[in-house]
Amino acid sequence: MALSWRGARWVASILAVSGEAATAAVCRQALAAAGHTVAVCAGPSQAVRALAALRADVVCLDAALGADGIDDLCRWLRSDPDRTPVPVLFILLARARWTESGLPPALRPGYDDYLFRPVDPDELVEKVSALLTLTPARRPKSRRFLRDGPFIMDSETHELWADGRKVKLTPTEFRLFAYLMERADTPISLDELLENVWGHLPGTGAAEVVRAHVSNLRRKMAALGGSARLLRTLPHRGYCLLRREGP
Repeated sequence: MALSWRGARWVASILAVSGEAATAAVCRQALAAAGHTVAVCAGPSQAVRALAALRADVVCLDAALGADGIDDLCRWLRSDPDRTPVPVLFILLARARWTESGLPPALRPGYDDYLFRPVDPDELVEKVSALLTLTPARRPKSRRFLRDGPFIMDSETHELWADGRKVKLTPTEFRLFAYLMERADTPISLDELLENVWGHLPGTGAAEVVRAHVSNLRRKMAALGGSARLLRTLPHRGYCLLRREGP
């Protein structure tokens, strides 16, 4: 079952391509403040080298680089099926008119997006966040990290990190912890976990399955130090993952 990650959020990898220092600085600062990992390149050739090693979730592309450079980079970006799903956020000049509609020919309506300079940090973060909510079929096939409170989860390795330590989770433990993490500080009943983590119909499934997996999860979390105490059992209510210990 796909998770929506409404509470915790994925830490995305963003590549910003701009030859203008002010625009590059806004991209770096605003997106990093939103919790993302940001790499900045000054031009298309540097971006190609970076993308050869980096799996970006979104590429922010400054139109001030010129139509030829933008077209060449987009053509290269979409030449490999592994990179094709990566959406592009075009940063357009305020008065630029690339076509009769004023939008770059490389923009794919309904898939990419754009904004105009000067770049507003809040609009930038909002646009990038919208591109990151693509359906699974369109979502970039890249490594993702889920972060909330002291915890970081790696979707590729199924590792759980806290306090500088890590443990390896099984796929079911990963889904279970992610569901609890998404709803941190909220009591979750056994029935809800059976329905949304295990996929059982309402009122079906064995509570012992949840208890066994929580027990295994706690045993592994013991290696994470004090953070292990944040997974609480609530009598007659289920379980709750806290972002921090209460007084």
